[in-house]
Amino acid sequence: MWRSACSGTALAPMVYTPSGPSRAVPLIDHINLGPPISLTVRVRPGQTIADFISAAPSIAPAMGMASLQVTPLVQQWVRVVLVPPSHGPMPETPPDLN
Repeated sequence: MWRSACSGTALAPMVYTPSGPSRAVPLIDHINLGPPISLTVRVRPGQTIADFISAAPSIAPAMGMASLQVTPLVQQWVRVVLVPPSHGPMPETPPDLN
C-alpha cells in the first residue's frame, strides 16, 4: 500500500534503468504497530522532509488514514505516523503497508 500511495507523488519519481522505467519509492525500514502505527522511512537522495510533508495529504487517504505526521529522525530517515479517521478507532489489523 505504501508503494502505490506514494507513486502519484513527488516522493516516487520515475527512474529509467536498462530493464525499463519504474518508480523510486522511499523504502520502509521499520513498522511500529503502536498505537499509533508509525513507519521509519529512508529518505531517497535529493529528497527532504518538506517533500514528505507536501506529499502526506495525498498519501494519507490512499492508505485509509485521515493524515500523516512526518518528523525527522536522524539524517536520511523520517518517522511517519498514521493518523486514523476520527470517526472510529485505529483498526485492529493495520493496513497492508508494503
